Amino acid sequence: MNEKCSVFALGTDGTGATQVYVWGSNSCGQLGLGSSYFGLWSVGDRNTPTLLRFPAGFKLEKLVINPSHTFALGRDGTGATQVYACGVNRCGQLGLETNREDRNTPTLLRFPVNITQIKLVFEFDDTLAIGKDLEGRARVFAWGSGGSYLGYISPPGSRIQRTPKEILLSSRRVLNSLSELSSHSDVHAMLAPLQLIGKK
Repeated sequence: MNEKCSVFALGTDGTGATQVYVWGSNSCGQLGLGSSYFGLWSVGDRNTPTLLRFPAGFKLEKLVINPSHTFALGRDGTGATQVYACGVNRCGQLGLETNREDRNTPTLLRFPVNITQIKLVFEFDDTLAIGKDLEGRARVFAWGSGGSYLGYISPPGSRIQRTPKEILLSSRRVLNSLSELSSHSDVHAMLAPLQLIGKK
């Protein structure tokens, strides 16, 4: 097989800070190294591990990786939760208000409210973000191509949602539907600690 893939290796440096080295396919800028493609030629591919750098003060905790785009979860210097995104964005996959522009460096993803304890899950070109706000209330957001997750805030296949839009947790139907998404069995586990399942 000649299929290209992207590789992300996480570890710690001498101070105990988390670092990530990347290599492999970078056709959409998903490695976050500041280069991607030119026409049909992928000039940004890397064949040796290269340090992925984030803005000063950002402390990486976790990566959430899709074949064509990447999210980095962590905290800033004050301890506030932050999410950075890079890669393909033609269908709003990154949640950035940038039309159809791909991003080849980590770019801060902004939510309508400050979020803590955030977790992300993919469904094709849609993303679901589950977390709590600063007052401890559960909040769920979605963005992307208008597929399964966005069906709870707009008809499936409708216009692309390019920034995080909140899914209102106002009924048992919405909560149970979110928890029963067959392609992501961990959604229930993500919602349960927030005491959402079964809410009326």
